[in-house]
Amino acid sequence: MKCIYCNTDSRYKERTDGTCKKCHRPFAFEPTKLKDFVITDPGFKATADAVAEKRTMFYTARQLYYQLMKRKSKQIQRASCYNSLIGLLFIASIALLIFTKNKFLPATIVMPVALFLSFFLSRIFVPALGLFSILSALLFSGLFLATKDLIVSVVAGATLLIVGLALVIAVPSGKKNKQKLAGTPQINFQAFEQNYLGAWIRAHGIPEKMLPRGGRLRPELRQQPAPDLHLYSFDRLLVVDNAEIADMLLANNFHTETNTPVVSIDGYPQDVFRNVMEMVRRNPNLKVFALHDASVEGCLLPLRLREDPAWFPQPNIAVIDLGLRPRQLASLPNLPVQKGYRGEQLPPDMNRALSLSERRWLQGGYYAELGAFKPSQLIKIIYRQIQRAADLENQHKFAAVQDPHGFFQTTLPGAPAIGIAYTGQPGENPGGGFPPPTVRS
Repeated sequence: MKCIYCNTDSRYKERTDGTCKKCHRPFAFEPTKLKDFVITDPGFKATADAVAEKRTMFYTARQLYYQLMKRKSKQIQRASCYNSLIGLLFIASIALLIFTKNKFLPATIVMPVALFLSFFLSRIFVPALGLFSILSALLFSGLFLATKDLIVSVVAGATLLIVGLALVIAVPSGKKNKQKLAGTPQINFQAFEQNYLGAWIRAHGIPEKMLPRGGRLRPELRQQPAPDLHLYSFDRLLVVDNAEIADMLLANNFHTETNTPVVSIDGYPQDVFRNVMEMVRRNPNLKVFALHDASVEGCLLPLRLREDPAWFPQPNIAVIDLGLRPRQLASLPNLPVQKGYRGEQLPPDMNRALSLSERRWLQGGYYAELGAFKPSQLIKIIYRQIQRAADLENQHKFAAVQDPHGFFQTTLPGAPAIGIAYTGQPGENPGGGFPPPTVRS
């Protein structure tokens, strides 16, 4: 394993004390001792640098966690492809044995090489996927040596090989199984934070650009002191269902670049929350954007913003849903999906917010988080959706003029507005992941 400081490659025997053999700085991980999730110091650092976009973006620990899980899932999918290729090597070997009567030298070389590769890859990445390839090779070779009957051994070995090859190919290609392989993290966030992030911090310190847990915005990141807020006027407000995502957006100057204040539903950032709310309430044409996870609490955020007297019950203020919805996950097969407790009782208001299939999905304990998106990706999605909402508002105004009754009806989340059609291409997923904005007024 290479040292992230001096780039020296230390073999296992040379790093038994957990330090680099040259500069003697500690390693955070020992790959040979990791079971649930294998990572090296250079791999962890490369992922952190990728999340930070070459140290230009602040990110949360949860975003780092999801990017590490995605990195590993790509390795699993590549390993599945390798096993498929190995299966083809077996088939080629069998064909050579049949047509050359085992007199062609490559026929005797391919078998042991393919067997070794299959065993090696299946041990490291996907034990179940390489098992059938190994068994087919052993059965073929064993029967041939024992009976000298090539036809019997070929039929028996090829039968098992075909079954195994079909499974190897089917696993990474099927959408449902792909979701299982690529979308389900190998470890949960708590295990990552305790065993992996904790080990990294002990060895190398807090990763650069990683924000602290709980949405505690560092003072040096605050762009304007609280007394200056009364000088600003805002037409938009972004409300997030958790403080950590709000913290990330603020740290990356989303609020200043878009002239859109960012707060969380639980009152973050505490030092300016009251001032921001007083300012935005002065604007009778305010538009409120709700950004949330695909979770029970998250999907209720737009309803809460509209119906809670502490937020925006005024009918003249539009509440626009920009969050993740369960129905979107079918078109996002690479988005990690977490599994919690099954059979959770859903609030009655959920019947008005989601479809039956979406409610069943949530009741099964599933959820997906905004933290699965990199900071730059999430910011681009939000910005595009705000722009789409502006276009949608113009369409609404046009519909209001054309309506003989002098009004138009906005939507419940997930339903198209009356008289307003989304003009995107069929199957298009606007904003790089989220559906067209839906409005509650």
